[in-house]
Amino acid sequence: MKGRPIAVDLDGTLFVDDSAWENLRFIILRNPTKVPALLIQAFFGRASFKDWLHKEAGTSRNPPTIRQELLARLLREKKKGRAVHLVSGAPQDLVEATAKRLGFNLRLKHWGSSSQSNLTFSKKELLVKTFGVRGYDYYGDRKIDIPIFKNAER
Repeated sequence: MKGRPIAVDLDGTLFVDDSAWENLRFIILRNPTKVPALLIQAFFGRASFKDWLHKEAGTSRNPPTIRQELLARLLREKKKGRAVHLVSGAPQDLVEATAKRLGFNLRLKHWGSSSQSNLTFSKKELLVKTFGVRGYDYYGDRKIDIPIFKNAER
């Protein structure tokens, strides 16, 4: 691989919307009888709740809408030989499915959350540990990403 790796957040960055909110809306609109279970699941913590939402919505929901301009930029960088890693608080299987659907190298590591661990709050440490300070470029969109931007080259 040539050049610094690129780390890309999904929800609100590569995805137009937040996948958890979209799953929540999908479940409520498609199956309102799930609302009591949804409320109970919310008490098990953020990581578990997001994982449950993703599994409940399943493949019935259309894949998240992609920001085409950003995708085109990432694919140009990939073509130049740069590694593109997806890193998100979204569930790991959604991250991997997105990497596959968009044609990103599946031999590279793509990181997502599990039912026990929400990556949203630990991305900075993960990226610094993996690539070093200033060892990667980062695409993100939220206030929580500010510490990640401070450790990224761009």
